[in-house]
Amino acid sequence: MTEPSPGALPRFVVYGLFDPRTNELRYIGKTINPERRREGHLKPCYLNRSPRNHRAQWIKSLLAEGLEPIFRVLLACASADDLYAAEQRMIKQAKEAGTRLTNATDGGPGRHGYILSTEERKKISLKVSAYQKKHPTDHTPETRAELRRLQLGRKHTDKTRSNMSSAHGGRPFVEVGSGMIFLSQTEAVEFFGWRRTTQVKVGMVLNGKKPQYKGKVFKYVAP
Repeated sequence: MTEPSPGALPRFVVYGLFDPRTNELRYIGKTINPERRREGHLKPCYLNRSPRNHRAQWIKSLLAEGLEPIFRVLLACASADDLYAAEQRMIKQAKEAGTRLTNATDGGPGRHGYILSTEERKKISLKVSAYQKKHPTDHTPETRAELRRLQLGRKHTDKTRSNMSSAHGGRPFVEVGSGMIFLSQTEAVEFFGWRRTTQVKVGMVLNGKKPQYKGKVFKYVAP
């Protein structure tokens, strides 16, 4: 794996985090904002998200010694699709070569390869059950008939249809503060540990109806 030529940083990059003590590659990631992504790895909100996060524990061990991981751009890509494929390929190659990566997943647009622990599954189940009890969705036959009647014949404007299409079409977007790229609103809310129902809030930020949500600013990645 070689670094791109010097100069202005490209838009889509695969990067690596190296151990400053051994120069060993320990993590491979992707971003469209290398500087912000580098800083994001050092923020307490990311380092303290989960005690099972191998990358976070490794970075915290460095910080305890007054050190920081070395951030290096490994590869420049032409598009988001190329970025996902390149990240997955490079993670696979590194693991096959015996590199001790701290990556929890196989890379790409989602969390493919990540296995939830029994404790995490239990927590998710309890949260879902509590939400369903607080917000029951069972309706009487009369209520369902009325809801159906209200939707029949409803027409959306061209702008609304366009927004709905963009929201559900897998268009990649970035969380500006961290440089994290997401392929869907579902992926974003799962990453930040928010309820699935908050996807609409993310969509409102993406479509300019809200400036931010919970301190996060989302922007679509230009094609």
